Amino acid sequence: LVERLPQARLAVYAPVPQSNAREAARLAFGTAANPVYDYSKAKVVLALDSDFLGTEPGNVLASRQFAAARDIEAPSGGMNRLYSVEPTMSITGSNADHRLRLSGQDVARYARALSAELASKGVALGQLTAAVKGTSNEGIPEPWLRAVGRELLEHRGESLIVVGPRQPVEVHKIGRASCRER
Repeated sequence: LVERLPQARLAVYAPVPQSNAREAARLAFGTAANPVYDYSKAKVVLALDSDFLGTEPGNVLASRQFAAARDIEAPSGGMNRLYSVEPTMSITGSNADHRLRLSGQDVARYARALSAELASKGVALGQLTAAVKGTSNEGIPEPWLRAVGRELLEHRGESLIVVGPRQPVEVHKIGRASCRER
């Protein structure tokens, strides 16, 4: 295409900005990229202010993959679990096994507190370890930290932390740190 139309330009428009997710990917992996998840392989999904089943890019594929992993009779043997932490009810939240309503700014506090919980169990968070030390859990239900942390650890390598586009880069970095090989 470039050979035939050398003056052509590529323009991209996104009604939902992905800049925070792209910056977090750049910091975590060295290149700015939009995250692409395979929900069909996830045993545990934690959605942090993310409506991946409803309003976010890729929601049709995400819904299909997520539904495939919820099939009790599937050969993979069992149903996945969905946790949702969000400020307003979403399609993803309405499908969650467990949903915690927190204000948008408290989603970031929850992410830091969960990271601190995981770090206390020996999960290496790289550069984030120092950032989450001393995180206040005030206003965050303790059972939500323990239960979600336990599930993520039990299904290490088979878990996803999906962060919505409204959340700051810091929360996206926490989600990306969970995706790295350990």
